[in-house]
Amino acid sequence: MSFLKPFFIGSITVSIFIYVVFQIYTKQESERWKNVKKIKTYGVVIRIDKALRGIDDAMVRFYDSDAKEYEKGVGRGVVNEKFKVIYNKSDPSDFKVMNDTPIFLKGEKTSFRVGKVKLFTILGQSVRYEYDVGDYTYEHSLFVSDSIKNYYSNTKKGDLFKVEYWKKDPRRSIIYLNEPINYIEDWYNYGIDQKGNLYELEEYKNK
Repeated sequence: MSFLKPFFIGSITVSIFIYVVFQIYTKQESERWKNVKKIKTYGVVIRIDKALRGIDDAMVRFYDSDAKEYEKGVGRGVVNEKFKVIYNKSDPSDFKVMNDTPIFLKGEKTSFRVGKVKLFTILGQSVRYEYDVGDYTYEHSLFVSDSIKNYYSNTKKGDLFKVEYWKKDPRRSIIYLNEPINYIEDWYNYGIDQKGNLYELEEYKNK
């Protein structure tokens, strides 16, 4: 197995190099956007394409003030999921999909559950979590931007947080890392209201 060691070392080195380059690019873009006159809107995931190696790539579409449409892939996502978008007022083709900021629009019917972190990776920049709705367990993920990473770097597998999901399609959800929940063993038996108060779900009360 020793012949595999150089391969693993090489893979790790390449991953670190890509991560460093990405961080440099992200910092430069952040500085550039500070001087751009921005317009805020939102985009909607309209379909799921396949990227390299068969990985899902959610395509987000938004419209500028002249009703011209633009699209961009943001990685994992769910059809009808919505994200904040900012674009350059003088050049709408220069835009950013804030895939660390999924949103629900006013009027969309949602509810809350306790969610459990399955994976939180700084290098991969994502948090993957699960939550129960009815008889089903759902999994979703959130892109971890630098701001999230810095504030919630102590997040780990097994931590509990408030999750909001769309009643029409519970696959679409948002985990609120700023609203942690003290660990409870049967966390899946509980709902949580908008104020963060836990309550036992009706279907589990008599079990």
